[in-house]
Amino acid sequence: MPELVGPTSRAAALRERLSSGSGAVLATRVAAHFAGVVVLLGALLLHGAELTGIFVMTVTISQIAAMPVGAGFGRTLTREVSRGDHQAAASTWASGLVVAVPLAALSVAVGAVLLAGRLPLLVVSVSLVASTVGLAVLQLEAADRRGRGRPVATSTIEGLVPQAVSLLAIGFGFLGAEAFVVSRGLLLMVAAMVVARPPSWDPRRPKNVASWLSSANAAVVAGTQLLLVRSDLLLVGWLIGPDKVAFYAIMQRIAETVYWPVSAYLVGAAPRYAAAEDGSDLHDAVMAERRSLRASQLLATGAAGGASAAAIAVSVVRPEMGLALAFLVASSLVMVRYGPETALLIMRDEVGRVALVGLLGLTLNIAIGSVLLGIVGVPGAAFATLVSVSTMYVSLRRVAFARVGVTASL
Repeated sequence: MPELVGPTSRAAALRERLSSGSGAVLATRVAAHFAGVVVLLGALLLHGAELTGIFVMTVTISQIAAMPVGAGFGRTLTREVSRGDHQAAASTWASGLVVAVPLAALSVAVGAVLLAGRLPLLVVSVSLVASTVGLAVLQLEAADRRGRGRPVATSTIEGLVPQAVSLLAIGFGFLGAEAFVVSRGLLLMVAAMVVARPPSWDPRRPKNVASWLSSANAAVVAGTQLLLVRSDLLLVGWLIGPDKVAFYAIMQRIAETVYWPVSAYLVGAAPRYAAAEDGSDLHDAVMAERRSLRASQLLATGAAGGASAAAIAVSVVRPEMGLALAFLVASSLVMVRYGPETALLIMRDEVGRVALVGLLGLTLNIAIGSVLLGIVGVPGAAFATLVSVSTMYVSLRRVAFARVGVTASL
């Protein structure tokens, strides 16, 4: 690929990046992210730290439970829709919905343990079942729209719709914790029924078992990675108390802004990694993407500077949260540096190895976090995240070089 020079070629490169969906995805993710911050701040101001923390824990549990459907079956669904294989897409839709049911049951079991004594079991069950299934349907619909080449609709359904539902649920909080938590799940179900357009499915057609297995592998990877960056929040709520969760969630939101530019970059880069036919083509594709990667990492570094300034400011009021934010920002910088390796390995069908490394990182996070939370409090959970994220992503770089002969990160 020739080197791009001059303002005209740079403008053309920008148009190409926007057309690939990166610009649209970044814009909608930014909007959804700030909507999430508004939800947290609004709930804190109106309902206090304890109730907001309980709400955040139920939201987090349902997100983790639904993620395997969206990332696993959603990945397969996007590929089938883009190829025009409508019957296979309908089968994947149906399979994702079926899998969402036991995942919802699992979320209830986890919620019953983490929220024991804080919410009635019936409230936990209704809220988590409705939230998990609703999110799963929205993620499948987003995957369908992605396969049709509609990045704005995809990001809106994935990010903005759940946040809009949470904003509406805040009003129900005046009726008590139970109404606050349950209303969010029921409203998500309503939103899913309004937005989703699942295709008709003929159960007599042969099932694509290989495709389902591929979906399962991707689901394990996605679920592990989300647990890696959210298990600390649940540990804080379980071992210290929900009143700390709301503030910790805001620190997570601030730190996550650092990874936005690289996340948007990967929207365009990942398909190019997948399209490479051999090692030489893959090397050329990775090298061709380096300029865009440098630009996105530069933007991420600027965001890290802003987040670091926020950590200093927070430390004045809440020293433990400021220190936690500093560790979380460091974790995001590790992801900025080595995050592209995950996309590279997944696109080259090395999903199993990504899952194994992810499980290692998750185990470290839970083990270290459980110990440090009892010793140093909330900063211990953030430090555990830094250690586990660093271990996982540095290991993935080594795996990428060993398995595909090239690394996506600089």
